[in-house]
Amino acid sequence: PMFIFISAAVNNDALLIPLCTLALLQMVRLLKAPSPRLRDFLALGLTIGGAVLTKESALALLPFAGGVSLLRAWPTMRLENHPASFRKASGQMLGTLLKYGLAWTVPVVLVAGWWYARNIWLYGDLLGLDGFLILVGRRLYPPNFWQELPSLLRSYWGIFGWFNVPMANWIYVVLNGLMILAGLGLARQLFTWLWRANWSVAEWPMERTTLALVGIWPLVVLVALIRWTSLTPASQGRLLFPAIAILSASFLLGLSAWWPAQVRWPTKPQLAGTVAVFLAGISLVAPSLWILPAYQFPAPLSATQIAAIQHPLAVNFGDNLQLLGYDLDQTPRHPGDLLEVVLYWAAQKPTATPHAIYLHVLGEGERIVAQRNAFPGRGLFATTELTAGMTWLERYQIPLSSLAYAPDQLSLAVGVYATTSGQRLPGLAHFGEIMLQPQSAMPLAIRFGEAIRLIGYQLNKLAVSPGRTVTLTLDWQSTAPLPADYTVSVQLINAQGQKAAQVDSAPAIPTTKWNRGQQIEEKYTLPIDGNAPSGLYELRLVVYSKNRSGKNSNDELELLPIVWDVNRPPEDNVVLTQIRIK
Repeated sequence: PMFIFISAAVNNDALLIPLCTLALLQMVRLLKAPSPRLRDFLALGLTIGGAVLTKESALALLPFAGGVSLLRAWPTMRLENHPASFRKASGQMLGTLLKYGLAWTVPVVLVAGWWYARNIWLYGDLLGLDGFLILVGRRLYPPNFWQELPSLLRSYWGIFGWFNVPMANWIYVVLNGLMILAGLGLARQLFTWLWRANWSVAEWPMERTTLALVGIWPLVVLVALIRWTSLTPASQGRLLFPAIAILSASFLLGLSAWWPAQVRWPTKPQLAGTVAVFLAGISLVAPSLWILPAYQFPAPLSATQIAAIQHPLAVNFGDNLQLLGYDLDQTPRHPGDLLEVVLYWAAQKPTATPHAIYLHVLGEGERIVAQRNAFPGRGLFATTELTAGMTWLERYQIPLSSLAYAPDQLSLAVGVYATTSGQRLPGLAHFGEIMLQPQSAMPLAIRFGEAIRLIGYQLNKLAVSPGRTVTLTLDWQSTAPLPADYTVSVQLINAQGQKAAQVDSAPAIPTTKWNRGQQIEEKYTLPIDGNAPSGLYELRLVVYSKNRSGKNSNDELELLPIVWDVNRPPEDNVVLTQIRIK
């Protein structure tokens, strides 16, 4: 399903996949041909040139083409036992290798060389990766591939939209189970083949070489994916699709390995056909079952629905939108829970520029505990397209951070703002009362590296005046010995980067002396700058080592990375909550 989804969109993968597959097919034919033709090497060069112009990951095809040239140039005659015959055969082989090599490298350079020369000219980098990574963002710390494996597998089978429209969960369970079964079957076949193979070089058949070629290619693609996702978060299954033809064939080959040869029905081909039909069936129903519902235009509200609104409001936002009311479950929540609210909207007239809706979950001191920004109708229509009398229901889910401070009294604020300027339309809806209670069953567990965890924090106040102080208590737990003494930095910083307070303090017991499993409580008093502007400030926490190294030792600090247990890259600081200065 994901292959069809990617192929239906304009992207470089849709061209890269057939070009890589075609290049492998051409190389297999060159290896198996009784006598390779020069024009076949020229055709291979044109295919690889198109592939490396499409996407840089296709550069992995180059050593494969070089290997094919070497294998076909290798002398097949038997050498006589004197140096003259060896020199003659070696010269013949080198000449043939040069001929084959030029036949495919020249087309590659002609088709794609100008692009890589342009990269060097513009960026001083053959691949242009440095400029690209500035835009997409580099990883701060090495990835945890085990944590990212589930999303990689799911996105190989099918996750639609902007990586946010999944299929039914049971489909992933079935396909991943079949994949594990196929992998074991493939390993079983490979072991049997290696055990029985004749390893005499003189009797080495070319079929084994082609098997090695197609077997190594998926591994090369996987290594390229690991390298790329180590530079920037990109653990997506579509990046394995340049090898999808081989992966799919291996998938069926591995499954059939468990099927006894004496079974008359279903036979191995019929078993393969059943798997193919299953995948085709999923692909056929995916648009109607999962994709279309995610983009379904909201139905207009009936008079009965409007009359049944639990909490009517009638709040106007300019003369463009009206919030008719809301439905809200006011059951107490805990940090990490999902807050769901239903809003009922009515349009009055279109806006001149695109606008969006914001939902703020407010705590004590009108701190923004959580928020959600959204276009009307889940983005299916713009506010510039509104017509008078339009009504619709919209359901919003707002995740509460597991770090949210509790206990707290929460409420919701809803407004409308211009996406270009940020200017808000007149009008604000402020409603609801929800109690946020401390999490008792699952205490906080923020991992700083692999050695310490923050298991809780307390504040003596959430709103403070300039010139006063805020006391923060941090509860730490040691999970492994630390090689150096670390310092804790607590900072209050607003959205403009202005700092209202900062305290850097080493724990009373040095971190190198913390015992495994030990819990340590530390208090930090933050004096608020008397000239600090009013507003919301993030309470940030950083743990770093004073043991500096390197040539420019004054500018280098060793930060303990914050490692999350979910599919989220490590970070160098954590925002615990917000504090309002007023």
